[in-house]
Amino acid sequence: NDTQDLSDKPVIRNGWKFRMFTFENEDLRHVHHWLIEKELIQAIGRARTLRNDCEVYVYSNFMIEDVEKPS
Repeated sequence: NDTQDLSDKPVIRNGWKFRMFTFENEDLRHVHHWLIEKELIQAIGRARTLRNDCEVYVYSNFMIEDVEKPS
């Protein structure tokens, strides 16, 4: 049943190409990626970077929009 099977597969999202364990089913994969992206954005936002002078480092294999690569 492909709705429950996870596999390591190449993913292209937000202009990045990376590998991750995700669903075979395209609809489930879309929801899965959306949920991960929203959780990461929420975690980054907790630092209140607009009010505080700080940097946020996220160690994840899931790439989100507007991310600067470390120099």
